[in-house]
Amino acid sequence: MPDDNGTAPEQPQGVNLTMQVTPQGALLSCAYPVQLGLPAEMMDQWTEQWIMSRPLLLQKLAQAALVAKKQELAIIKHVNRSKVN
Repeated sequence: MPDDNGTAPEQPQGVNLTMQVTPQGALLSCAYPVQLGLPAEMMDQWTEQWIMSRPLLLQKLAQAALVAKKQELAIIKHVNRSKVN
């Protein structure tokens, strides 16, 4: 769409978007002088929706959590056995 002087505005070729995740949420930055801060609650909601829409990723995360729980249980059992001996 032409601007006031009749020329088309310059279109960016690509957007260099970066995201910094913080305990409070996320900060999105791009090459333009704009920053958008997202609160942690919103990032949680978006992340949950995104993961739930990808069944294979959800399954992978669930399997990783199960492996971690099994490792924790093995450590607890080992500690309990060492206390008995």
